[in-house]
Amino acid sequence: MSGLFSRLDGVDLPLPGSVTGLSDFRQQSELFSLVFPADNIFGVPGGAYDSVTDGYWLALAPLHPGQYTLSFGASASGTPLVYPSFGLVQTYKITVAAAVPEPGTWLMLMVGLAGAVLMATVRTRHRSR
Repeated sequence: MSGLFSRLDGVDLPLPGSVTGLSDFRQQSELFSLVFPADNIFGVPGGAYDSVTDGYWLALAPLHPGQYTLSFGASASGTPLVYPSFGLVQTYKITVAAAVPEPGTWLMLMVGLAGAVLMATVRTRHRSR
């Protein structure tokens, strides 16, 4: 794998100080059995196949509300005559909406404000006597 990149709005994502490159984010699973039903979308005969997962995983810091373009990709040399070289660029359009409190949060806020106003009213009346 070469030319590995990750960009947000065309700018390379910064890496933590302890990371030497995006290849540090590669994760692989142990060998496991993947079972395909007889009529599957891949067109392979039904049955169990040995399999692994292999990929690169990144986490983004929270983004401010707005629209973003996240892209990442790489190229691979392949195995001549069996698997040709290839490149992959994956792009996502991300929309981050402003946070909206849930109804339960609004209810707790209103009850808390009502309680604070009630306490202030009771104290004022108690002091005036």
